[in-house]
Amino acid sequence: MDEHEELNELSGRVLHVIYANEENGYAVLRLDTLDGGVTTVVGTLPAVCPGEELHAFGEWMTHPNHGRQFKAEYAERSLPRTSEAIYSYLAGRAVKGIGPATATLIVDRFGEKTLDVLENHPEQLVEIRGIT
Repeated sequence: MDEHEELNELSGRVLHVIYANEENGYAVLRLDTLDGGVTTVVGTLPAVCPGEELHAFGEWMTHPNHGRQFKAEYAERSLPRTSEAIYSYLAGRAVKGIGPATATLIVDRFGEKTLDVLENHPEQLVEIRGIT
């Protein structure tokens, strides 16, 4: 039997990173789950950013001070797909030099194609006033 067959699965979009240790990758974050709930996820999740989609495998636990949370043994991340999630991802400083105001301008202009534009057609960013 595969050791991961016994692990629970939890999927959703990263809302907020509460704590992140850059040295060892340990993070505490809030996840907007697919069932509409919000839960705390802890574990080694290096460089995780708000707006990313996370598919975590682990177990539920109850922390004596912080209550019920999901302890991720490992996780798979993917880039956001919706305009709202892309905005959260960019505004959360996932891309150096892009903060909330610039993220709004970019996502308003390119919508769900934003990440493709950033990756494959960055020259199109000059279409946005204020970006050089």
